[in-house]
Amino acid sequence: MELKRRYNGVNNGRIHLSHRDAAKALNAHRNTVGSWFEELQKRGFIRMTQGPHLGPSGIGKASMWALDEEATPDMKQALKRFMSWT
Repeated sequence: MELKRRYNGVNNGRIHLSHRDAAKALNAHRNTVGSWFEELQKRGFIRMTQGPHLGPSGIGKASMWALDEEATPDMKQALKRFMSWT
């Protein structure tokens, strides 16, 4: 739900959300939300477009996500992989 909340209509594929921020927003432990992200990816609801990394100043940068139900700003169609999940 937090990824959907951060989607503003034009930032799909560039939605920043770390495990720590997701845990805080969902009132859960940060070690718990990792499996939730994996499950959503496995079922085709979201996909990671850029993994977490260290920025040029050495400060960590959060993962970037895309919702599979929406097209991305670079005109790539919505994948909707979740429709084939059983």
